[in-house]
Amino acid sequence: MIEFQELSKKSGEKNLTKQLELENGTKETDDSQFIERCSELEKQMALLNARLVTAEEIVNVKQANNTELKKEIIRLEKLAETVPLLQAQVGIQISFFAVSGSL
Repeated sequence: MIEFQELSKKSGEKNLTKQLELENGTKETDDSQFIERCSELEKQMALLNARLVTAEEIVNVKQANNTELKKEIIRLEKLAETVPLLQAQVGIQISFFAVSGSL
């Protein structure tokens, strides 16, 4: 009976050792896959960061262009306000010369 218990104990230890070896192998594989996945994610993050920087630069350029266009619109609106006044002055001058010429 003692021999059976000893054999059973040794067999259990061997099974446990094999199971631990398998788990360690799986753990190493899991660690390796985890590290590989982290590396892939870091590459993707670097790519996305680069795209974000590019997009921000484009937005800044477009905002600068919009600011310049707004300034130009304001300038042209002020200029357009003077057109009717100038047209009226031209009309007066034409009338004046027409009257002066007929005298």
